[in-house]
Formats: sequence, C-alpha cells, structure tokens
Amino acid sequence: KTQDVLYRDFYTLAGTDTLPENTPALLRQFKKREYIRIGLRDLMGRVTLAENVESLSDLADVCLQVAYEFSLDKLKRAHGVPVFTDEQDQEWESEFAILSMGKLGGRELNYSSDIDLIYIYTSSAGMTRPENPDDSIRSLSNHEFHSKLGQLITKTIHEITAEGSVFRVVLELRPQGNSGG
Repeated sequence: KTQDVLYRDFYTLAGTDTLPENTPALLRQFKKREYIRIGLRDLMGRVTLAENVESLSDLADVCLQVAYEFSLDKLKRAHGVPVFTDEQDQEWESEFAILSMGKLGGRELNYSSDIDLIYIYTSSAGMTRPENPDDSIRSLSNHEFHSKLGQLITKTIHEITAEGSVFRVVLELRPQGNSGG
C-alpha cells in the first residue's frame, strides 16, 4: 500500500469523525492491523527486504502524520493559532515540521525499530491567537505551543496503553550516540 492508501485506510477506520478523541487508540489498532498484513506478506515471501522495510516506514510516516494532525487540532482548539510577525510587519502562522532520522529517515524501519525524530518550527517569537474572534482560548507563546505540540505527538505515538504503543519515539539524538554531548 502507498502512503496515500494507508492514510485513507486510517480515516476509513476512524469513521465519519475526522479526528475523533480516541485517535491514539485507533492508531494502535491501525498499526497492529497493518503489521499483520505486512508481516504476512513478508512470511509468505511476497516482498523483498527493501519492499518490506519501505512498507514499515510508510506506516510509521502515516501514523506520525495522523498524530500530528490530531495533536495540532487539539491544541489549536484550546490555545489558538501560533502567529509571529516578520521583519516587514507581516503576520504568519508559525509552522511545525517533524524530521525523521535513523532508520525511519533512511526508510529502513524494521519490526522492532524505534523512530528517531527532531521537531522544528518556524519561530518561537509571537503568541497564539484565536482562529475565530469569538473563540475563547488560553493564549501561549509560540515556544510553549510548539513544545506542547511535540509532547502531545510523542505521547500519542509513544505512550504505552492497554492497546500497546504505536512506535517508540527517541528525541535525544546526539552526534556520537549515548556518549555524545
């Protein structure tokens, strides 16, 4: 399955509610279902090693995208949109990105791999503001907003619940591994 098909399949599983409150549980269910499909194809010899690790990497990418969308939506409802003003006094929404490193970044994920991530965002300057003027929110600095966003994404993917976890997340990347500073 391509990433687009996986993405569509997740939202089919989620039903009519685009990002339901039980998205973290749905992600765990979705990952288990896809691991069974990918594993069976592997055991039956229907895929090469390269195709198998690419399928696992695609699954992780889709799960991260869904966790990002879920987390961003939740925080925007509570705290508004993070905005900053540039040098020309133009207002912009501060954007957030997830960089995949290690095996996921190299598209070589295996069944027991953790995912090494780096979170980056456009600007720590500025504050959140309501999407709609009538909305009541608790405003945060952009730094606080993006820190909470990274924490919620990590929790959505990494937290071990009764359904298990989606993927183990590692954020403490250092140049020489554990001995690096």
